[in-house]
Amino acid sequence: MVLGVFLLTLIAHAAAKRGDFVFHDDYRYVVNNEAIDRLGDPLRFFTDLSTLSQASPTTDIYRPVRTLSYAVLTSIFGKDSAAPFHVVAIVLHAATAALLALLLVRAGFGGIAAFGGAVFFGLSPVTVEVTAWVCSLGDAWCGFFAVASVLAYAADRRVLALLALAAALLSKEHAVVVPGIWLSWDAFLRPERLREGRAAGTLLRGAAPAAALVALFLAFRADVVGARMSQVAGPIGGSYANAACTMVAGLGWYAATILFPYGPTFDAVVDVRETPFDLGVLLGVMVLGSLALALFRGTARVRLGVAWFLLALVPVHNVFVPLKIPTADRFLYLPLMGLSFAVAELVKRTQPVSSWAMGPLVALLAGLTLLRIGDWKDSEALLAAGQRVAPKSHRLIWEEGAVGAQSALRYLSRGDVMTAMRIGDRAAASYELYLRNSEEAERTQAYTELGDLLYAIGRALPDPRREREKAALLAYLAARRNHRAGVGRFTEEEARHVAERIVALAADLVPRENPGPTIAAGLEAAHFLKETYGIDDTEPRVRFRLADSVRIRGQEPAKAREGFNWVLEALDRLEQSGASYPYVRAQALFYRAVLRDQDFNRTDLETAARLYLVAADRDRRIRLQALAYAGRCACTIGSLFGDATWTERGKQCLASIPAVAQRDQLRLDDDLRQEIASIEAGCGG
Repeated sequence: MVLGVFLLTLIAHAAAKRGDFVFHDDYRYVVNNEAIDRLGDPLRFFTDLSTLSQASPTTDIYRPVRTLSYAVLTSIFGKDSAAPFHVVAIVLHAATAALLALLLVRAGFGGIAAFGGAVFFGLSPVTVEVTAWVCSLGDAWCGFFAVASVLAYAADRRVLALLALAAALLSKEHAVVVPGIWLSWDAFLRPERLREGRAAGTLLRGAAPAAALVALFLAFRADVVGARMSQVAGPIGGSYANAACTMVAGLGWYAATILFPYGPTFDAVVDVRETPFDLGVLLGVMVLGSLALALFRGTARVRLGVAWFLLALVPVHNVFVPLKIPTADRFLYLPLMGLSFAVAELVKRTQPVSSWAMGPLVALLAGLTLLRIGDWKDSEALLAAGQRVAPKSHRLIWEEGAVGAQSALRYLSRGDVMTAMRIGDRAAASYELYLRNSEEAERTQAYTELGDLLYAIGRALPDPRREREKAALLAYLAARRNHRAGVGRFTEEEARHVAERIVALAADLVPRENPGPTIAAGLEAAHFLKETYGIDDTEPRVRFRLADSVRIRGQEPAKAREGFNWVLEALDRLEQSGASYPYVRAQALFYRAVLRDQDFNRTDLETAARLYLVAADRDRRIRLQALAYAGRCACTIGSLFGDATWTERGKQCLASIPAVAQRDQLRLDDDLRQEIASIEAGCGG
C-alpha cells in the first residue's frame, strides 16, 4: 500500500521534471545566486543570510536546507537545466505521501482508507506548485520532515521526532506548528494519557522540548541570522480588521481550490476585503463554521485532521505576521495533510463503494495534476495561466515584462537584434505599465530590469538618437534615487551595477542642451563608486568622458579638474596591479594641464605627449587617433612655451599618420582628416 502511494504520486508528478526555471524567484535564488555555485563551507548556508540570494538578498526568508540542497545539486548537475531540482522535489513529495500513508495506518485506518487519504494528498493538483516550481523545494523538504516528525512522535521516538522537527524548521518556518500537531495527536488519539493524570509528563517529554526547540529556532533566526518574520510593514488591507476579513475570505477560496482543483491558480490571490458582510467573507465564515463543527462533533481522527488543517494555516494567516500575498497553493501543503485524515475517514465509511470509485477518482486527480503541471512548463506558460486567472494583476504585468526581457536578451545573444528589439519593446511597455500602477517601494527592481533591457538593446541597435539608451539612463536614475532614499530592496551588487551603468551612459549621452543634470548624475554615481568600492575595477575611461564633458560644456574648471583627478587616481591603482591605460592617462593629463583657471602645466603636457606615442605603439585600434593627439599635444607645448623643437615634433607626428595608416591598413576617415587639418592649422602649418 505504501509503495503504491509512492509510485502513484511519483508517476502523477513525473511531468514536472520537464519544467524550466521560471520568473524572478528561480533566477534570484538559484540561477543567478553565485553563493550556491560552490559548496565550500556548508555551514555558511545556516548562518549567512546573503547566501539565500546574492544578486538580490532578502531578510524575511530563512530556508538553509533548501539553499544547501540547491548548492549540492548545482555542484553535481550545474544550472543548465531545472530537471534535477524538480526530480528531488518530486521524490520528496512522493516520499511524504508514503509517510503520510504510514501515519494514517498508525492513526488506526485500514489499508484502503489510508491509501485513499494519502493518494488524495499526493495527487491533488494543489501540490503541483511544490514539485513544479524550483523555489518551492523548501516546502517539499518541510513537508517531508514535518510528517516524519509527527510519525516519530506517534511511535514515541521523541529524539527522532525532535531531529525531524529541527530539519523541518530549517527547511521552512511554517513547521513551527508541528508541536501543536503533536499535542493534537495526543489529545484526540491518546486521550487516556491525559485522563490518567499523565498530562504533565506528556508535556515535559513532548511538547516542552518541542516548544523550546521552536523558541530556539526563532531566536537564532532573528538574532544570529537577522531574518524577519513579517514580509511587509503592516497587515494586509492596512488594518487588522481588513486582514481578518481577507483571510476569512481566503479560507473560502482554499476550500474551493481543494474541492474543485480545476484550472490554473497561479497568482489567484484573494482581494482585500474591508467588510464582514462581503460575500466572500460570508462563504469563508460558512467554511469556518463547518470546520468548527467537525472539530467538536466529528470522530477523533477527523477532529485531529481538522486541528492539523487549522494549525497549519496559522503561519500564513497574514494578520499578525503579514506576508506579501494572502493566499497561495503552497500555503496549503501542510494543511492538506490534515485533510487527508478526513478523506481517509470518508473512504472508510463509504466502503465498498469507495473501493470501486477509487480507480476513476485517482485517474481524475492524476489528469488534473498533469494539466496543472503544464501551466508551470516555463515562464511563458505560467504567465499565460496567470493571465487567465488575474489579467489585471500588477505582479503579472511585471512578470510579463520580465519574461519578455529574458526572451529578448536570448535573441540578442544569438545576434537576432530585430526580434530582440520587437520583443523588448513589448516588455518595456509592460514594465512601464507596472511602474505607473505600483507603489514606489515596489518599483526599484523593475526600474533596474527595465534599464538592463533597454541598455542591452540600445547598445546592440544602431540608433543615432540613442533613444533606448536615454530611456535606460532614466530608469537607472530612478532606481538610484530609490536606493539613496532607502525605498525598496536594493543590494550592494545592484547599487554598484546601477551606478556603473549611470556613469557609462551619462558619459555617452551628455546632451547639448541643459547638460548639467546628466553630468551631475554621472559625477554623483562615480563619486559613490569611488567612496563605496574604490574605483580600481571601474573603467577609468568613462570618468574621463564625464570630466571632458564638463570641460566641453563650459562648466566650472574645478569640477573638471576633480574629474580628471579621479581618472588619474584610478589609473595609479590599476597600474599597481599591472594594468596600464596610457591613452586615458594622456587625455586626462592634457586637459587638466590646459584648464583656463591656472598656469599651463608643461610637465603634464610633455608626459601626455609621450604617453600618446606609447598608446599608438601598443594599440592598433586607436593608433591614428593617438598619433593625432600626440601631434596636438606637441604643437600645444610649442605654441604655449615658444619652443620650436616641440612644434616640429608635432608636425612630424601629424605628417606620419597617412603613411602609418597605409602601412597598417587602417582607415583614415574624414573626421580624423579634419581633426588633423585643424591641429596642423593651429601648429603653424
